[in-house]
Amino acid sequence: MAATDLKITYTSTPEQIEAMHSYFDDAISEVRGELGRTYPLIIDGEEITGRETFDVHAPADRRTLVGVFQKGTADDVERAVAAAKAAFPAWSGRPWQERVALVRKAADLIRERKYRLSAILIFETGKSRTEAIGEIEEGADLLSEYADQVEKANGFVVPMGTVDP
Repeated sequence: MAATDLKITYTSTPEQIEAMHSYFDDAISEVRGELGRTYPLIIDGEEITGRETFDVHAPADRRTLVGVFQKGTADDVERAVAAAKAAFPAWSGRPWQERVALVRKAADLIRERKYRLSAILIFETGKSRTEAIGEIEEGADLLSEYADQVEKANGFVVPMGTVDP
């Protein structure tokens, strides 16, 4: 069974559980090899480095350095909010069908990367495997549900009534 096809539920078989652990073990090894890197602050697609930094350690083992991150400032927040506001007209100007397709694509990408994202979550928050994968799958499921609702409601476009008989 492919990693992307596997979803653990209350009715999962022992074989599915074993496959999940195998995929998870691979993802944890991959993520472990990336721990301790320094990451930029990203605002409007621009990578910002050279700032004062802060370390993030795994809560389950404080000796494990998850990563080193740039400290943001109030000005950075203002720039990020301005970038979001500037992007809004283009996003809201897209037909709702395009926005639904992009939200579905985001959900698909989360599902494709669920073991890697879950492994990151384990190191970053100290969650168990079950909690981490459940949280990642729930995030993807919520995006799919929102896309379904918009689609079922025809983009929430509601024709107005008329006074003509």
